[in-house]
Amino acid sequence: MWVTGGRFEYNRALAAAKGAIFSNGLAAPHPIAVITGTVFITNSSNNGGAISIANNTWLTNTQFLSNTAFGVGGSANGGGGAYISGKTTVSGGRFEGNYSGKRGGALYNNGDVEANNVDFIGNAAVTYAGAVNVTGNATMMDVTATHNRALAVKAAQYGL
Repeated sequence: MWVTGGRFEYNRALAAAKGAIFSNGLAAPHPIAVITGTVFITNSSNNGGAISIANNTWLTNTQFLSNTAFGVGGSANGGGGAYISGKTTVSGGRFEGNYSGKRGGALYNNGDVEANNVDFIGNAAVTYAGAVNVTGNATMMDVTATHNRALAVKAAQYGL
């Protein structure tokens, strides 16, 4: 899946559905999602307020602004801006003002994350990691993380 440019705004998915973009695994020869220069604003769903992707993902110069993942139910994990299951590379971009009813106010990643030159500003989660919740390894370079918060007792565990 390739998305270049554009704006996804005010998309809402109810119940177990996903936000503006949902991809449940991609087949060869391109088993990767690439999103470049795209803006996601005020989208909402149960998992991954703006995007929910079950594949390795590259996000380049992409913005996630004021998205919400409700995080309701046992299978919901959160990811106010994005929920990704797979290795994720984020280069440039901004996650600002996103909210998760569970984990990862900006990003919930079930896998490894590499982030370079990314801003995480003013995101919030109810349980774990106000900015980024990663279940694998995280490598972050030139990242700004400010005014992110998790509201529960375990706020400082499992992420940024």
